[in-house]
Amino acid sequence: MLSGKKIDPPPDLAEGGKGDVRDVIAKDAGVSHGTVDKFLFIRDQASEEEMKRLCSGELALELRKTLQAIIDICKMLKKSLLTSRKILRLV
Repeated sequence: MLSGKKIDPPPDLAEGGKGDVRDVIAKDAGVSHGTVDKFLFIRDQASEEEMKRLCSGELALELRKTLQAIIDICKMLKKSLLTSRKILRLV
């Protein structure tokens, strides 16, 4: 019948229609499908302790502090770079 002919499956066949369900969940939750994917990844990969910290907001606070420290360092580096450029112009 189709001997020798290659048949390509539809792109979403490998996902088993996952995209449709994911989109419905995202719509019902009021979030993007990417957020649903991130949640599912965290749910599958995180330990029970990490999940507790995440849900309590403790982990989010730690991340916020880390990000603020990175921002502060970047500001200092930028200021230092600008100062260095001014000094080089004077020389």
